[in-house]
Amino acid sequence: MPLLAMFTAVFFWSGLLVAQKYLGNVLSVAETGLFRFALAATLLWIVVFATRQDARIRNKAEARPLLMGIFEPGLAGLFVIWGLQYTSVITASVLWSLMPLIMPILGRVILKEPLRPVVGIAAVIAVAGSWVLIAGQQSTGQGSMLGDILVALGVASACTNQLIARSVAQTLGRPLVTTSYQVTVSMLLAAAILLATEGFQVSWPALGLLDYAAIGFIGFAGGLGTFLLYNYALRYMPVGRISLFPPLVGPVGTVMAALLLGERLTLTDMAAITIIVFAAMLPTLVPEPARPGKNGA
Repeated sequence: MPLLAMFTAVFFWSGLLVAQKYLGNVLSVAETGLFRFALAATLLWIVVFATRQDARIRNKAEARPLLMGIFEPGLAGLFVIWGLQYTSVITASVLWSLMPLIMPILGRVILKEPLRPVVGIAAVIAVAGSWVLIAGQQSTGQGSMLGDILVALGVASACTNQLIARSVAQTLGRPLVTTSYQVTVSMLLAAAILLATEGFQVSWPALGLLDYAAIGFIGFAGGLGTFLLYNYALRYMPVGRISLFPPLVGPVGTVMAALLLGERLTLTDMAAITIIVFAAMLPTLVPEPARPGKNGA
């Protein structure tokens, strides 16, 4: 069951990119983000109140999830939705799957955490593979430098949130409440951007059944669905094994984009994706060296 939960979570993560790409044809960036965050926040708060969890904010430390929500899913989600208007789901899903590799490097630079040499090697391999993929997508007209930069900014925002989340998880706990506050702040951010830039212009009669289904999917997959599945798996699987799954968003998202959106995939793209996924998984596949004890043993 934990394995099934994580594979389903990967499906949701990958499908989220495909659905947001599709909705870019009928909704604006801020509208798509607002619908996603509003539905996700509603579902999350229903679960919070149904389970009678303490959702009070009593001091500044407990208000940090509000800051987290600005970066992820707020800016991260909006940057990715915006970037998908100019680049392919294939590129976006692979860039997103590199987070498990980026985080140890940021942890070393910002938090002064130890960095294993294999992570540096994997980073070099991943950069080379990403460059080949991006160049290939642009040559076929499915990607653009602007779209790739926007998606990269979304990944950077998510990584910034993870740096804050490390201390929040250690001191506060209450992961469901934390996520609920995050998504609520993201909803308010998207609403503010929408009102400031273009106003609320959705024409509901013009939306079809598939449009409504996509809106419902991003609301569920972008909040409650992946959250519950991920936390369920964490109860039964070690973190090291869990970290093998996020890189799968790249190949799974690629298959979805090819089947559902008709995005083209060349042999060069397939080779680049294979290299990137291998690089992202390499630090987890290579066991950590045993640390010597106090007696040098």
